[in-house]
Amino acid sequence: SQAYAFEELVAEMTSCLAASRLMPSDADMDSYIQEHSKNHLAYVKGWSTIIKNNPNAIEDALKQATLATDFMDMAANVISVDRFNELHKSEACVHKEDGIFSVENFGLNPINTTTLAIDISEELTQTLSKGRSL
Repeated sequence: SQAYAFEELVAEMTSCLAASRLMPSDADMDSYIQEHSKNHLAYVKGWSTIIKNNPNAIEDALKQATLATDFMDMAANVISVDRFNELHKSEACVHKEDGIFSVENFGLNPINTTTLAIDISEELTQTLSKGRSL
């Protein structure tokens, strides 16, 4: 469906943004791009219908991918809750109490979102710290 295709496009862009933020150097990022660009390109081409049917799909997906990546950064304490809210004041509002994130206007279950963001952040950090590529 169109909705599923859009979600997959957001997920792919989120993956690329997260990888770019976790690379320790420009050389590592260049290597990652060389090794994985064909896979990313092929994957995005698979969802090209959504792009053809909605010229704003790339921009909309990138906005959501940035929101998701910033949320993962916040869950991993890379940025503060206040900084996240400042960056995304028109898109989402986050509160943290007793280690649980409460998200308004994000469209996802707060507890599941928090758990997912932390799991993804930890997995990416472990993978990169062991010198493995994504």
